[in-house]
Amino acid sequence: MESWRTDDSIDGVGPAPDGEEWVIVNVWIRTSVGEEITLGSTQWAAEDFQGVRHAPDSEAMRNGSASGEREVMPERTTMDPNDAEKYRLYFSASYTRDLTFVITPYGRNDGPTIRVTSD
Repeated sequence: MESWRTDDSIDGVGPAPDGEEWVIVNVWIRTSVGEEITLGSTQWAAEDFQGVRHAPDSEAMRNGSASGEREVMPERTTMDPNDAEKYRLYFSASYTRDLTFVITPYGRNDGPTIRVTSD
C-alpha cells in the first residue's frame, strides 16, 4: 500500500453516502520472478477502530476515476511474473481515523492475511 486519503466526493461517483467519507487507497503490487498471481479488489477491506470491515464500494469501483498510471483495481486480474501494477481502491466509512487495511488471500488460495495499520 502506497498511500490513502479521505475525500467528500469522487469524480465520476459524487459525494460520499450520508455520514460517511470516501477512503481512496493507492496500492503498488509487484510479482516475483517466475510466479503468476491472481488478485482482485474483493480480497481487500478497510477495518475501522470498532472492528467493522468495509468492502470496496461497488459503485465507486465501477465509476470512480483512475489517475495517470493508476487503474481502479478490478474484481479479478492475473499478473505475469516479474510485473508491477499500480491500482486504486475506493471504500466508504463513517469512522476513517486509524484504519487498518486487511488483505486476505484471493479466492480459495492459501496464504496469510495481511494487516496494514495506519496512523
